[in-house]
Amino acid sequence: YPPMVSNTMSKEYDYNRFLRSAIQWQATRKSIRFNVKSGLFNDWQKYRNPGIERSNHHSTQGIIEVDAILMLNEVSSLEGGINASYERTSSTNYPDIKERYRPAGALSYRYRSTNGGLEAFASIRQELINGSTTPTTWSVGVQKKVLTGLYFRGNVSKNYRVPSFNDLYWTGWGNPDLKSEKGYGQELGLDYLLTKNGFMLSAKGSFFNNNVSDWILWMPIGLTWTPIN
Repeated sequence: YPPMVSNTMSKEYDYNRFLRSAIQWQATRKSIRFNVKSGLFNDWQKYRNPGIERSNHHSTQGIIEVDAILMLNEVSSLEGGINASYERTSSTNYPDIKERYRPAGALSYRYRSTNGGLEAFASIRQELINGSTTPTTWSVGVQKKVLTGLYFRGNVSKNYRVPSFNDLYWTGWGNPDLKSEKGYGQELGLDYLLTKNGFMLSAKGSFFNNNVSDWILWMPIGLTWTPIN
């Protein structure tokens, strides 16, 4: 790190190391396409500021996803999937090792007209965290060809976000009483695509709105910053 203006030199350093591994299997059986993915991610971080601070962090995340896409006919498909993730973090800035399990299931339907002039989708998802249910999320959307090269699109969704481990457990800063963010999002937009003689021009414009309750914000409480809803 570069020294502060008031310092002539700095002995701070931040050492990061990571390991990523992934495997994937795909197969098609008649009108069903299967996809299986698995991954393991490890991150290590060491921060040193001699005489002031010394911290170590190690996070592990394992993920497995299984999904299948069933072609109902030439214009529509149904997709179902399950996934599970495991998160584990040990840090000198946490009181102890933290971990959570997050299995989830999802189902979606997609339609695309034969000439590509109309596309629509709808999806729903449910997740558990350490055995506790979370808000069911969903989304619906549509894209319609208005003129040659010009498309209108819109979607509506229900969303949520769980607090991070840092939000919850950072010693002296975190807030273990945080609630998950919940809300709704809406988006409308126009896309324009022109291709001619090997030349392509693309332009997009969007209007979006998000309504969030229990928004997680870091705020100063006295001399300490802490996250609150």
